[in-house]
Amino acid sequence: MENQCYIGCNPVKIAYEWHLNDKHGSAMRKSERLHLHYTELYRKRHKLIEVFFQPRVTIKDLIHALKKGYLYYVYNREAPNSSNIILECFDFASEYDDIRYILFAYTCPTAFSKIINTNMAKNTYHELRLYCTPLNCIVLAHTQDGIQVFLSLMYHPSLDQFVCKCPLTVYRGAVIHNPKLLLEGYENGSTIITTTFLSTSLENDVADIYSQRNLADSNEVSLFCTYHLHNERRRTALNLTEISKFSDENEILIYPYVPFQIDIIKTLHDGKRIEVVLSELMETVDDSVHYESIRAGDATVSWILNVTPKQKDIIILEKENVFP
Repeated sequence: MENQCYIGCNPVKIAYEWHLNDKHGSAMRKSERLHLHYTELYRKRHKLIEVFFQPRVTIKDLIHALKKGYLYYVYNREAPNSSNIILECFDFASEYDDIRYILFAYTCPTAFSKIINTNMAKNTYHELRLYCTPLNCIVLAHTQDGIQVFLSLMYHPSLDQFVCKCPLTVYRGAVIHNPKLLLEGYENGSTIITTTFLSTSLENDVADIYSQRNLADSNEVSLFCTYHLHNERRRTALNLTEISKFSDENEILIYPYVPFQIDIIKTLHDGKRIEVVLSELMETVDDSVHYESIRAGDATVSWILNVTPKQKDIIILEKENVFP
């Protein structure tokens, strides 16, 4: 029941890391609005405007909102035995005002990143395919606010030093089930947007390892993707090499809602391997969208700041600032 919504979603539908842009371009418009919205959250405003919209949101406010509204409920329910290290990282991030601890938690071998990305992909499917809202959809009601707060953290200006700013080619390997169902409609020239954070590598050998892992079931297929990133106008990706728990993997983290065009998609080895080459698309900025995003951004900041943090007693085994 918790995976369904009142307007009849398919509970067995698999949420995937791509969403195919339709003939109306709704996915592309969603991409533009989202990136503008989160960029405007931290835009410097005139002092008179800040008087009316309260002080700027802090990292501690965002972390408190994420823990209270999402982490304690969703994450502890779905992965109750692996949450201690994640909670510790969140506490460190709040204490030291340092989002790098959140990125470190994301790269740890726990269920945290999988749950975040699964919920993010489901939210996109329900919003863009089923036209759900939190009022008529249990999925969005449970996870949308928490995902939005997590995205707000990932757009914080303190991460600007890790933003990839020049063209890059990165690689991603994965094992997928039922490729005919997941990749139906995907062909050369198709436009997609990413629906989750995508862990990629600067090294194709590293990515290829992930495309071969646990490849046993007859319905499983190796998927190897090459992404050409331009990183010109939007926050496309972060370089996590200095932060990741596995620094030798040279991880580049691609953001959700980044549009790509499929240049090449081909099937090899009797259907057991699919290779895809994608190039990032540039967005077209609409002034009306910009205005709506500013208003939405102010409203979001105001909502977050109205939350009064409560002190939580959480046992931390070792308390030290590991980042200089």
